[in-house]
Amino acid sequence: VTYPAEAVERALTAAGLDALSRRLDEASDWAVSLGGTDLQRVAVARLLLHRPRWILLGDGRYSCIHLGWEVLAAQATLITRLRLDARLFAFPEPVPAGRRGPKPKKGGVLAKLATREKAARTRGEAVAIQWYGQPKTLRLLTEVCLWHTPGWPPLPIRWVLVVDPEGRLPTQAFFTTDLNMAPARVVELFVQRWSLAVTFEEVRRHLGVATQRQWNDLAIARTTPMLMALFSLVCLMVYRWRER
Repeated sequence: VTYPAEAVERALTAAGLDALSRRLDEASDWAVSLGGTDLQRVAVARLLLHRPRWILLGDGRYSCIHLGWEVLAAQATLITRLRLDARLFAFPEPVPAGRRGPKPKKGGVLAKLATREKAARTRGEAVAIQWYGQPKTLRLLTEVCLWHTPGWPPLPIRWVLVVDPEGRLPTQAFFTTDLNMAPARVVELFVQRWSLAVTFEEVRRHLGVATQRQWNDLAIARTTPMLMALFSLVCLMVYRWRER
């Protein structure tokens, strides 16, 4: 897919990569020449360029079928962790014409992801990913299926099993409600939430967000945005100062 140069420049500028927008004609290995922060900005620019639906990124506490259905109803996409012992099922077989009774909602039981680590190491696709700011080659195994827990209709998902060929990282799994999303894209988007988590940790540590002694919601609604804005301004000043 190709995009007009003007659209690419607007997306890069909006992501804070003004300098890069003037180097579109250069041939370079950007994954090597750009730092981790700038590569994250490139990912944001790609999102702006593709104009996707809303994408919600969450840690393991957001890994629930209820939220998955809520996100789908809102025409958005959920990306979060998936337990290695999640109950996964195949899609049901087509019902023959004329057969009476309720239609099956799910097919046969699939193997737990915890038992597929060997398959991921031998048959998983080797992909170079910016893993929390550092380039790393991981092996990804993926499949589309149904995730089911009692009380909710089976949720169609694409799961991605991630293994480290060097053995330094624990085996982990993620899923998305966008069945057409590339597995490497799922992992790249998920790890981008790390910068948000660090931001909240630092504004709490340095500016006292969530520790202020206030007794009503209105006061908190006034001070918290101001503290977040102050943190953003300081980070921007430091970033500009570093460039000089």
